Amino acid sequence: IGDAKVTEAIFSDSKGQNVMAICGDTSGVGSVEAMQMQMPYPNPFSDVLNIPYVIGQEGSHKVSIQITTPSGLRIASHNATREFGYYNYTWRPTASTNEGIYFVSLYVDNRLMQTARVILRR
Repeated sequence: IGDAKVTEAIFSDSKGQNVMAICGDTSGVGSVEAMQMQMPYPNPFSDVLNIPYVIGQEGSHKVSIQITTPSGLRIASHNATREFGYYNYTWRPTASTNEGIYFVSLYVDNRLMQTARVILRR
């Protein structure tokens, strides 16, 4: 578009979820270069929150999902070792967990990949 240059493009599907980036030829499994958390759902939620995520590099990766309050207090965490593929973590907050806003963060190999805001309504 004229002299403009596109430096970044983010694509989503019809539900507003990010589409995984593909680097190079898509014929090989090793071509995927993304670690990504898809939008947690349902949002707002009342008793169960699904947190889908993708490990887009071959090999074994340390995965951590942290759920925190806006003030940074960690409410829950999930730690696992994952290989290439699609995964889902289901968070079931305890009855004593207050209504409100929470942040869900995906860390892969100790690197923050994404954070999403979710709302708990009882």
